[in-house]
Amino acid sequence: MTHSISLPKRFTIALLSSIYILGFIITPYWILPKSATGTIFHLVLTVSVGLVWLLLSTNSLQIEFSLKDIWLFLFLLVAIIALNYRPLNSVLPFRGDEVLHVERTLELVNRIPFLQSLAILILFIVFIISGIKKQRWTVFIGILLVACVIFYFLGRDLFEDMAKYPLFFLRYPFINYWFFAVLPKLTSFVTPPYHEALYRIIPVLSMIGTAWIFQKKLGISNLTSKIAWGLAVATIPLIFYYSSILYIEPPAVFLMTIACLDIKNLLHKSSKDISQTPSWYALILIGFIKETAIPFLLCFIAVRIIVQLQTWLQRTSKEKSEKPLSNLLAGELGIIFSLLAPAVLYMYFRITLTSTRSFAPHISNLFDLTIYPFIIRSFIEQFGPFLFFFIGGCILLAMNREFTSLFCYLSLILIILAFHIVDDKAYVGYSRFNLFVLPPILAGSMRFVTWAAKQKQYIGSILVLIAIGSNLLLSPIHLDGVKVPHWGNHLTDTSEHYYPYQDALVWLKSNYAEKRMLFTGLDFYYPFQFYWNKLDWKPKRDGMISEAINDETLAITRILEKAESERYGIVVYRVIGSNFVLPQETGEFHTQVIKNSAHTLIIFYKP
Repeated sequence: MTHSISLPKRFTIALLSSIYILGFIITPYWILPKSATGTIFHLVLTVSVGLVWLLLSTNSLQIEFSLKDIWLFLFLLVAIIALNYRPLNSVLPFRGDEVLHVERTLELVNRIPFLQSLAILILFIVFIISGIKKQRWTVFIGILLVACVIFYFLGRDLFEDMAKYPLFFLRYPFINYWFFAVLPKLTSFVTPPYHEALYRIIPVLSMIGTAWIFQKKLGISNLTSKIAWGLAVATIPLIFYYSSILYIEPPAVFLMTIACLDIKNLLHKSSKDISQTPSWYALILIGFIKETAIPFLLCFIAVRIIVQLQTWLQRTSKEKSEKPLSNLLAGELGIIFSLLAPAVLYMYFRITLTSTRSFAPHISNLFDLTIYPFIIRSFIEQFGPFLFFFIGGCILLAMNREFTSLFCYLSLILIILAFHIVDDKAYVGYSRFNLFVLPPILAGSMRFVTWAAKQKQYIGSILVLIAIGSNLLLSPIHLDGVKVPHWGNHLTDTSEHYYPYQDALVWLKSNYAEKRMLFTGLDFYYPFQFYWNKLDWKPKRDGMISEAINDETLAITRILEKAESERYGIVVYRVIGSNFVLPQETGEFHTQVIKNSAHTLIIFYKP
């Protein structure tokens, strides 16, 4: 049985206003200029862009759902979290950017004052609820909310010291960290927020949502089959890997998938009607999350303009009273503004208020034929059978003359690939960059899966078993929850490496808590402070070095000599690679080897 909810325009305005306020007012980009004039200018700019964005983006909305969809979501929630239980609780990795995201979230958790946050949260809730009840209260509360936030930041800046480091706010769109911080902040009233899984909830929920929306849109009614296909999506190697690691991309992937699965409506509906489509709101929120989603949005805009112009030309040839082209273009300009305004405003702040790595295209990279085998390999390893389902879906779309959807899916994939190739070919095939290729792959796959399931029931069953089995064989995660080293990297090592540092520190605290420790092989930052806090331990940890010696045995010998001369009682040695040979003589040091399925640590200790 299908149920329906009607949401008035004032409610969608209140909801989107709340998101915009969180992304650009409570997130204080506008306080970063050093002068009062600059602060006022950026605040006025932020508010003005927001008002135009709300005016062009919102409309009344009709949402349909069934109780079966809710139960399916809950089932997938339990099943996928159980599947990811060990990865969600695995140690923070060495290398990669997860540590940066965790520490930034933790910084926010520690800075958020409870009473002020509670007051603003209550205002948000009242603001959104008033959008359903009474329009006059919505406007009043919205103005009050923005005013309170502005005066709060001007009067008592929570981030006054961080304003000296604009990259704290602008390295990535900061709105993400407010959502990342919700669960750690709530649990901090009961237990210290030093549990890895707390920071990985948003990614896993995003991937659960991706699996759920896929099975929801499948053209099959069998409940068991829908559950099985939801699990098949959840075990796609790329999804499985990024379900249990804190990166910004998973929420954007979820929103992109919603848009790709409703691509016909989004491409063909008029500029007046498109804002009454639920998937429209997924599309306009993508720009808040990640600036590298701009190629996805630009590609959609280009395809939509082609479709709209083609439709206008066809109608003009048949109907003399067709609206002028200027009306069509004006409507499309409103859509362009709605899609790009959040991302472009963020990029404006990032370019003018700080300095970081910029996009510097190298077109010649596209003509380097040596990189394309790595792209093909990455697609096979990361998408598994769904790559071949996608190819089958493309053939079906072509046979049924659904060239618009086919053209859009292929364009999205090619534009996103080209964007990363011309940026830096060292990252060709990098799994995190391939995440934005996933939504069109899923959308094309759905067409083939639906067709196959309708041929014979056993065909669908065989396909889903093949999908799950192949995904698990290609799984980038070991049984202990540790991710496979170097997975998703082909031309450079930028992926995460999971060393058993937590196990090593637990052992040290239990046995040699008072000894001075020397950590070695640390050519990349590692968040030991997170684990000191988690273990409630303040050890003597004044030594960290990196030895660039290819001979492992010689490196260990020299490190032990240094430890002996400087009177360290503990040496924690990070083994680089899977094999190691201990020197025959270790002096007074004894050894304790601690390993997981990926990497090894050697603890040299004096009893």
